[in-house]
Amino acid sequence: MLFIASIMSSPFSSPSYTAGDMKTGRPPSSPAPPFGRRLAELRRAKGLSQQKLAERLATSRKTVDYYERRAANPSLEVISRVADALGVSPADIIGDAAPTLPRSRPGPTGRMRQVFEEASRLPRRQQEKIAEFVRAFVAQYEQNRQS
Repeated sequence: MLFIASIMSSPFSSPSYTAGDMKTGRPPSSPAPPFGRRLAELRRAKGLSQQKLAERLATSRKTVDYYERRAANPSLEVISRVADALGVSPADIIGDAAPTLPRSRPGPTGRMRQVFEEASRLPRRQQEKIAEFVRAFVAQYEQNRQS
């Protein structure tokens, strides 16, 4: 049984549901609306998971999933906030033309990116230690370079 838990006033809030024993992540029964397809395409092109985009938008992963799979007519505020979070123009999300993403270097994923993607799966405390070390290392490099 689904129970509506709450409805909040934010354009990114959606009703909370408890699904009991129901499995999540099932394939959609109908194709995603154009906005949702564009949003998913841009999110993947930026290398973001739904969870990471949700964090940038200060919302839940389920809400991002809703906008990607079911929202046919998102509000202008939603479109604007999503565009800002992805670093693209609102026209890139709603337009018919191909999105204007910055060109990236072709080829395999760089070694540093792979290491940081692996580190992003560590517990938060360990991620903070790694980030602190890297920042100190980069600062030392910059200082030596300027000398």
